[in-house]
Amino acid sequence: MIDPTVLVGAGVVGGVALTLVVRGVFGLARGRGGAFAGRWEQLAHDARGGVRAHDMVASRQSGSQVSGTIRRQEPLIENYKSWRFQGRVTNGLLSATYWSDDPGRTPQVHGSLYLAPDAEGRLVGTLSTRQLTQHGDGFLDSALETRL
Repeated sequence: MIDPTVLVGAGVVGGVALTLVVRGVFGLARGRGGAFAGRWEQLAHDARGGVRAHDMVASRQSGSQVSGTIRRQEPLIENYKSWRFQGRVTNGLLSATYWSDDPGRTPQVHGSLYLAPDAEGRLVGTLSTRQLTQHGDGFLDSALETRL
């Protein structure tokens, strides 16, 4: 016959283990959820409204914190480019900073990313950066914005 204290002890240990597993699974699910979590395609538009580039985005969201990667798919000549981003969601708007993932392969670009869901549930927004170009003995600083 099995000692009842062993059964009670096994039940307590099993209950604690089960509780930890359930809390861990729900914690992971909750920590990776949100409107900005997942994978999606991103289209960058040119000034005339045409599609200039096609990117794949992979994003994680934990509460209001969001981070992820952007990888260029098209044009094919630019498919080596990739960027990382990190930001925060406030009132449904993602405000993030992005930077070149590998400066040796992707030009050193950094800027701001702003995304929000539209009425149809798609994420829309802009990428903003600054461009310095040499002009004679000086430099011209211009803002560049790409509609997503």
